Amino acid sequence: MVHHVWGEVPPLGQATTPVSTRPAVQPPTTPERPVPASATRPKALQGLAHVIVALAVTVTVLEVFTALFSNVEPGTREAFLLGGDLVEDLAWYEEVQLLTYPLLLVAYLPACLWLYRARANSFLIDPRAIHERARAWVWLGWILPLVHLWYPYQVVRDVQNGSVRRGTYVEVTVWWGAWLTWLFATRTVAGLLNTRDRDPMMAEALSDTAASVTALNWISAAAAVLACVQWCRIVLGVTASQRLAFSPPR
Repeated sequence: MVHHVWGEVPPLGQATTPVSTRPAVQPPTTPERPVPASATRPKALQGLAHVIVALAVTVTVLEVFTALFSNVEPGTREAFLLGGDLVEDLAWYEEVQLLTYPLLLVAYLPACLWLYRARANSFLIDPRAIHERARAWVWLGWILPLVHLWYPYQVVRDVQNGSVRRGTYVEVTVWWGAWLTWLFATRTVAGLLNTRDRDPMMAEALSDTAASVTALNWISAAAAVLACVQWCRIVLGVTASQRLAFSPPR
């Protein structure tokens, strides 16, 4: 057998296939975009949860304080007909309300930030988590007309469901029902106190309403207590569940 200097000579009539010494050309690949560490790191909720609970309890105490000191004095109907203001007959009410509304505004910020972070964390727990409303509604749902009556409920419901997985919305539903009751009761009282119509028919209605303002304030206070208890349970429950979900296994 004859050998070529470059190797073995193939048999006569058999084609030769040149062997390339160049490396095989790989198809171009698209480099993967690195995922930011902040996108995969759970967001802290513990500190915000404590602030939310403290503010909720403070607002609730003020509501109870308002109910305790909102006794309408006798002669309200007559004073109203003579041009008096119903609010003058409510001890401490106006002063307490001046504290309540700014506190609600202050409580809005940490509550929405907590919901925003908890919503983001729920996707880390389960990427298939379903949230009916976009993340912008975490902030806007509380302040825009009409939608503020049910959008926040949906946001909180989906955050809890994505974190706790109870399969039931009783806790959130009770909280939201109590919140709406408080909202409507306080607005009704505020509307009555700002009444400037001296119509005798209005005064006749206010002869009952003046005495009912105290009852409305007690309804508002009871609703505030129930809403506060349920809201704190939701916030602390979701915070604890997410902390447990992100804790390293032992």
